[in-house]
Amino acid sequence: MRIFLLSICLSIIFTACALKPTLPCNDKESCKSSGETLHEQRDFTKAAEFYTKACDMNDGEMCFKSGLVYLYDITGKQSIARGTMLLEKSCDLQYSRACFALGTFYAEGENGIERDFKQAIKFHTKACDLGESRSCYNLGWYYDFGQGVERDSEKARAFYSKTCDLKNAHGCANLACFYYEGKKVKQDFAKAKDFYAKACDLKNAQSCANLGTLYYLGRGVKQDLTKAMALFSKACNMGDAQGCGSLGELYLGENGVEQDLTKARAFYGRACDLGDQRGCIAYRFLNQ
Repeated sequence: MRIFLLSICLSIIFTACALKPTLPCNDKESCKSSGETLHEQRDFTKAAEFYTKACDMNDGEMCFKSGLVYLYDITGKQSIARGTMLLEKSCDLQYSRACFALGTFYAEGENGIERDFKQAIKFHTKACDLGESRSCYNLGWYYDFGQGVERDSEKARAFYSKTCDLKNAHGCANLACFYYEGKKVKQDFAKAKDFYAKACDLKNAQSCANLGTLYYLGRGVKQDLTKAMALFSKACNMGDAQGCGSLGELYLGENGVEQDLTKARAFYGRACDLGDQRGCIAYRFLNQ
């Protein structure tokens, strides 16, 4: 399992200006533009002043950037309280990335913010309501595994479903697992297939491998070794050990596929390189 953690890059590419802007700026857009120009010129202290000015005019994005400047101590004037306050204002202004950031910081106890799952749930919920798929996923994960909240499979499934609707591959993959395993729902391989297919289309390698397994076994779909091989190949090409190992197994020629031990060795070897111990064992056996 994985939880989405915050990954925020403050470096923004803008056209550099030879002359540095000066305060005052008269409107949100000019303050924002000036701040970004100064940021590009690496004058972070002055950039923060313009970000803050735009924030004072209720620009949610600029409140977010200004808050990060204080939290990450980019100017040498770190202030956890001020940074948190600015992120909260940004979130109140419906800027979903700020809500997600606060949810993440409170969940992980990062950047000087004390760990507090009640606050994490609050901010991730708001971010999810604003369409931030990573927060919806994190909420699903918390309820799925009882992290900071009482375990609740129904709530977990609902959040994964919303995450999947927002085209987040991990939400679709976890939803597929619910139906594949019959996890607090009636086991349904056909539904598992649908969600694995959606996750695979969204480039989730493991879901492509799992979908290939369904076609290989004929669970929820008519057995189709050609489709299984194509899906295993797609997964393997994306670096999934299961997909590579499954191709190795198919090329042993014991399941209706023409035997090709050279290819079997190659795919088992790749699975081994990707950390699959069964692939390593099979590779060594085929090289005896």
